[in-house]
Amino acid sequence: MDQTPYGRARVQAPRFPDTKISATLLEFGEPLLLPLGKSPSLDEIRATWEFIVWVWNSHVMAMPCWHQPEFLEALKGVVYARITPCEVKEAYEELAARRRERFADDARGVGEWELIANREGGYNLRCDARVPRGFQTPSG
Repeated sequence: MDQTPYGRARVQAPRFPDTKISATLLEFGEPLLLPLGKSPSLDEIRATWEFIVWVWNSHVMAMPCWHQPEFLEALKGVVYARITPCEVKEAYEELAARRRERFADDARGVGEWELIANREGGYNLRCDARVPRGFQTPSG
């Protein structure tokens, strides 16, 4: 959200880009995915994707069109708990800033997702996008 000259938050209209949500998530999660290298273990890549999707969906659900800010508050409660490792807090803050800077108005949630082994020995993300009731994507 942008700030008005008076300091109040201005609500941005939600967007539902026609790019694949998986491509958007790859760009969003890049800061956490690149350090994994070319051949991370399935457990490592799955845990990283779970965190990326959790952060993405929590921010999406907090948007006015979804009306569910409690998901983001719950995520922040876990991230900022005293026992949470500082690496998790740093990863969250990096993704949260990236979301604000590049994807703030993207209102697509991630539905079901999975990692599918590819021919190169890595994994491809497959997922579906969800939109709030009463809204449509550009293609539908």
